[in-house]
Amino acid sequence: MALTISVQDLVANSANPLLKIRPHWSRVRLGAIGSVLNGAPFKSEQFSREVGMPLIRIRDVGRSSTDTKYVGDFDERYVVRAGDLLVGMDGDFHCARWCGEPGLLNQRVCKVTVDEAVYDHRFLDCVLPAYLRAINEATSSVTVKHLSSRSIEDIPLPLPPKEEQRRVADEIEKQFSRLDEAVANLQRVKQRLKAYKQSVLDAAIAGRLVGSDSVESTAGGEHGSAGESFRESVYWARRVNWPKGIKFNEPAQPDQRLNLTVPNNWAKVSWEAVLAPEEGAFKRGPFGSALTKAMFVSSGYKVYEQYCPINDDCSFVRYYITPEKFEEMKGFAVQAGDFLISCSGVTLGRITRVPEKFNPGVINQALLRVRLNVAVMDPQFFIVLFRSPRFQSFIFDRTAGAAIPNVRGVGDLKSIPVPVPPLAEQHRIVAEVDRRLSIVRGVEAEVDANLKRAQSLRQAVLANAFAAPETAHATA
Repeated sequence: MALTISVQDLVANSANPLLKIRPHWSRVRLGAIGSVLNGAPFKSEQFSREVGMPLIRIRDVGRSSTDTKYVGDFDERYVVRAGDLLVGMDGDFHCARWCGEPGLLNQRVCKVTVDEAVYDHRFLDCVLPAYLRAINEATSSVTVKHLSSRSIEDIPLPLPPKEEQRRVADEIEKQFSRLDEAVANLQRVKQRLKAYKQSVLDAAIAGRLVGSDSVESTAGGEHGSAGESFRESVYWARRVNWPKGIKFNEPAQPDQRLNLTVPNNWAKVSWEAVLAPEEGAFKRGPFGSALTKAMFVSSGYKVYEQYCPINDDCSFVRYYITPEKFEEMKGFAVQAGDFLISCSGVTLGRITRVPEKFNPGVINQALLRVRLNVAVMDPQFFIVLFRSPRFQSFIFDRTAGAAIPNVRGVGDLKSIPVPVPPLAEQHRIVAEVDRRLSIVRGVEAEVDANLKRAQSLRQAVLANAFAAPETAHATA
């Protein structure tokens, strides 16, 4: 839907200091000093990714390039050049100067041009976003909000003398450049913290994080090494506890093509070797017609989805199945302590653990359910292992699909090499990882608080520039 009140009334009744003006300023309707050109409805059958004229679509506002081209004829007036001001007319009504190569103005994007003899373009860039945001907030919508070119033309822009426009724009740019530098520094800190977290996790699974009974590293499991007997005990723990009456298959050996070096008192085994000694300890969700949306009901047994590992939250639920369907799918049921792992898409490899209190249910096709043998691996160490960049790379090495990565089959994962320290050492590693990452989390919280503060300061700079002094100071 579009705006249902006049833009003039909206601005006149707003308490937003960014929509105010100083006493000696006047206002001017944007359409009186400029123009708004709506994009053209270029035919989608003439879109291309390889050849043609770049086509600027609504998703490209604020970007410096587009991945869509147009191979048909076009009118020159729809050509956008670097420096042109564009406004997205659906969604959030963003505006930005185009900084890419010349392109074509597609529908639902408009180009705003003002008379530079009357209005400084830098001052317009400072003023316009607040008015578009106010229109957006006042626009009701059931689905997608729509902005009309008439609403843009009706915006009552503040009109200081031209020289004052330049002075205000100069001061705002100076203040914003300082804030931009501070924000860039904070973002660099966040990137360094992220890299540090990854290095901590990789050091943890390589035996470099805490003191070990043996500091010498090997490929793991070499004949005569201290880890050989420990490795055999890991395999034995699965074999000796295997349920009677069910055929036991020896776990896969670790894939030697994957480089993983561990201390010589650790074991290096396959992922399958640390699973709980039971059938179905490594289970991918049901495919095809076994579980479809047509089977879902309003209440009953929960269907676990990718949301759970993506957000590390097992409480989320959208779909249920009947008790009868649950009995049919008991092989896919979850229990306390199970790990749920995302198996496809950009979130492949995300992990969460089912808590003690949980909703009974089954996994869907996008999840892998893993049950550990806690006699040989601490569940918290497994989370450290699984979230380490090295182990994640092992997962991605076993995926298929050029556009969407997807685990080809659980059999491909069973031979991934898993480092297994003695349990006491696992506990020490987990404690040290938690200590270091808790410090990181504290620093990250402070960085995020400062980023929010920078955004507030940006708004305060604008309020001081546009509003009457007493209003601006109250806002700041």
